[in-house]
Amino acid sequence: MLSNIFVRLLTSVRPVHNYQQHFVRLLSTAETITNETSSSSNREKGVVKRFSKEKGFGFISKTSDGTDYFVHFKNINATGFKQLEQGQEVEFIATQGEKGLEAK
Repeated sequence: MLSNIFVRLLTSVRPVHNYQQHFVRLLSTAETITNETSSSSNREKGVVKRFSKEKGFGFISKTSDGTDYFVHFKNINATGFKQLEQGQEVEFIATQGEKGLEAK
């Protein structure tokens, strides 16, 4: 079952869209997120540890405890080439995927 899931990129500015799929949502720090399926209380803050443009996936390190979460390019809602940059601050929802922890 697909639902709206977010990763907040604190340094990017992009249009806000409501898609019924997993995605990374690019936002400016001034924008607010309104979504009935996710509240700010269940979001985690982290930093992009690494992201391979060629492979289309990477890892986000949770700020509070350093736990690593997998992130896939399909979860990025952006125009053009979907990617994250090393060191980029993000906000995400931590989930347990089939193979381990995932950031969505």
